[in-house]
Amino acid sequence: MAVGRRSWSTSGLTSDFADHAARLHDVTAGLAAAATTSEIADVVITQGIPALSARTGVLGVLEEQDELRFLRSVGYGDVFPERLSLDEPWPITAAVRTRTMVELRDVVERRAEYAVPERVWKASGQGTLVAVPLLIGNRPVGALGFTREESRPLSADERGLVETLANQAALALERAVLFEADHRAREQAEGLQRVASAVARAATMGDVATAVASEALAVLNASGVTVVLARASDPSVGDVLASRGLAAEHARSEPTVNLAGNTITAQSVRLAEPVYAESEQELESGSPESARVADSFGVRGIASLPLVVGDRRGAFSVLLSESRRFYPEERRFLELLARSCEQGLLRASLFEAEQAARTRADILGALAATLSGAVAVSEVGSAFLDNALRLLTASSGALLLLDEEQDTLNAVSVGGASPSRDLWLPSIPVDESYVTGAAFHQATSVAASTREELEANFPGTASGFGGSARSAYAGALKLGDTTIGAFGLVFEDERDVSVEDQRLLETMADLCAQAIGRARSYEMEHQIAHRLQQAMLPPGVIRHPGVEVAASYHAGTEAMEVGGDWYDTFSLPDGRIGLVVGDVVGQGIEAAATMGRLRSALAAYALYETSPAELMARLNHFGQGVGRVDFATACFAVLDPESGALTYTSAGHPPPLLVAADGTSRWLTDGSTEPLYGSETFDPVQATAHLQPGDLLLLYSDGLVERRGEHIETGLARLGEAARSLHNQPVHEICATLAADLRPAVEHADDIVILVVRRKWAARAVFQRVFPARPEELRLMRLELRAWLDDQELSRSDREAVVLAVGEACANAVEHAYVEAQAGDVSVELSMLDDSLVVAVRDFGSWRAVPHDDPDRGRGYEIMRALSERVDIESGPDGTIVTMYLPHGVDRS
Repeated sequence: MAVGRRSWSTSGLTSDFADHAARLHDVTAGLAAAATTSEIADVVITQGIPALSARTGVLGVLEEQDELRFLRSVGYGDVFPERLSLDEPWPITAAVRTRTMVELRDVVERRAEYAVPERVWKASGQGTLVAVPLLIGNRPVGALGFTREESRPLSADERGLVETLANQAALALERAVLFEADHRAREQAEGLQRVASAVARAATMGDVATAVASEALAVLNASGVTVVLARASDPSVGDVLASRGLAAEHARSEPTVNLAGNTITAQSVRLAEPVYAESEQELESGSPESARVADSFGVRGIASLPLVVGDRRGAFSVLLSESRRFYPEERRFLELLARSCEQGLLRASLFEAEQAARTRADILGALAATLSGAVAVSEVGSAFLDNALRLLTASSGALLLLDEEQDTLNAVSVGGASPSRDLWLPSIPVDESYVTGAAFHQATSVAASTREELEANFPGTASGFGGSARSAYAGALKLGDTTIGAFGLVFEDERDVSVEDQRLLETMADLCAQAIGRARSYEMEHQIAHRLQQAMLPPGVIRHPGVEVAASYHAGTEAMEVGGDWYDTFSLPDGRIGLVVGDVVGQGIEAAATMGRLRSALAAYALYETSPAELMARLNHFGQGVGRVDFATACFAVLDPESGALTYTSAGHPPPLLVAADGTSRWLTDGSTEPLYGSETFDPVQATAHLQPGDLLLLYSDGLVERRGEHIETGLARLGEAARSLHNQPVHEICATLAADLRPAVEHADDIVILVVRRKWAARAVFQRVFPARPEELRLMRLELRAWLDDQELSRSDREAVVLAVGEACANAVEHAYVEAQAGDVSVELSMLDDSLVVAVRDFGSWRAVPHDDPDRGRGYEIMRALSERVDIESGPDGTIVTMYLPHGVDRS
């Protein structure tokens, strides 16, 4: 809840306002502690019903199928549905469709406007109904609804409470959905990795099927899994290769499946596509035969995915004991699992059937083992090419993937030791004149066994390689029914590729495609984790005319970009600013969740309590309750930009570093106390310091100074020396340089947070101007600037240098900042110090890259550099700031 820049006293509030504020405070605290969508629903409904004197309450989350899935319904018994399509004529779906609040006076008005089943109206209150969408911006993420017995319109306070509940619930749901999606993505990616590893080790088809069934059972929390494969001698009969959970007992009594029947499994095999029956109704309508069997051992949903293993067909089926929809990522996980199962079964069948082909089996096994550990697409491509080149002793090869936007095939890996390796193009059109383009276009393997065939059928390849290629072979990379790329091999001699080698290459290509799918799944997980981390960190640092502030976060590992280190900066009601850096023990989602709760709690407490010691005591108390903090450290400081007064306390955190303008430094250790872990004896202390103009304050997390096997004093000394050497640099450069120079060069380093604050020098005079980013505005800006400079008693040469430098910076912003968007504003601010002018030119757009062949490229920047002692450029999502430091009183003749 935002407040104005003034102090609040609860003694002056009315009882209604105090109750309203207290309830919103409870909601904020509850939502800060809630980690799942269900917990969020509990908090909102539990607080909303008594606040509105409501009889019922519901909260639903919007899913990709345009359905509301209700996380909590209170007061309806079992008559309220678990899901509702947005097409249903209900008030709560209308609120989502229209993105507006729906308020109905009584049950008579409800019946007149909406076709809701009467049993639902009977269970609800007879009076007012309110339904409100949960929005992020203008994007709906769910809906909230209440009914009550009395029929009266919502008061202004009640309406405000409902809207605030909806706003907070929407933000919390967005966070929780990211948490849950990340958790599912991580479990699925890890499951796929385990399957890949197990399949690579499996020697028999039964081992492969068992590994896949076990992972599907665990990751999807399923009730049963079966893997069925048709007999080579009779395709209508399927053997159960593996069964887990509820399916195991059924498989023992019926070890075969009739694939000519009309079961869900048989339909999937026959149609060669996934079949989902996600409720009892869908089971009954889709396959009465499956419904009867499923009912006999408590199954309420089935998903069956087809398997193709050589010439044999089969199915991979997952059984659920409850009716529910599979999330899109779960369906993708099942697809990838089925494909892994296919490739594993195919490898096992080849191994079993072709014992004599030891070399081929060794290559296939080696590739599978390598791919099982590959987490990047380039790693997958290199592993595939190394084995393909070794199998066929080709001179060189490349693996290419489709760029759908450009309609090109782009090389992700090139291999081989001959000169022809350098002749592979980084990108080719999807054109059949190239051997790889033809393989992709036809979704199959193609070959030219002679130079004549190569020139006749694939002139693009023949021309590109010249005499380095006498023959060529290429194959498609397919993920399910989708062709995602192709690989190509060229030979210095003319040759045919044997049928056995072709089959093995196809299998290797399938393994490669599945590994690429897994690698992309990992990339998606990293993107989710990155978005989550960015969502949990503040969008930026506070901007205040009296200080310069910069902060940065650096993840500790590449595998997961979410950690427990955090920072925040904010304005306080009395005009001072709050600065905090914290560290929750551990890494990953759990640490990030705790971090998010602590950060939210501290930001809320700071609005009412600016004493660092008192605030830290409140935060420790929070750790005893819903915060569930096992162990955390934090350093909180309050700075008055006007006077330079600093008050701080450090709960188990490394001490702040104060670097004076003259380069001397000292550690602020007087405010140190024990860490935050909910101790009832926690008794924080606070201390004071003073920042003179030009002084630098550095807050950081322990990852910046700690090294395994090294005393902490060594790390602190290293940081102190680095900070002193950088103290005159711009604050954002100090952040970047410290992170780059002091971050440990080890694989599993800790997260790092750095927060740098410099108190600015007081200006004798200030010039400020904001103008539209149009060329014709530049002349007026220069005229006003000249008039201001005339009053500053500068020499003529100094005045002209300032006007020229500022004009170049403004012209650059006008020309480049708003090319891709509607023109915005340019802000100019000059601060006159005793011996220099500090100029800040800011835009709020996104710069267009300047072409390399532009003869004027960089001219404006060169002019600014020539006229200034230093030029700093800081770009971000909110625009670009160019800061120049221009001396005055210097002879420029």
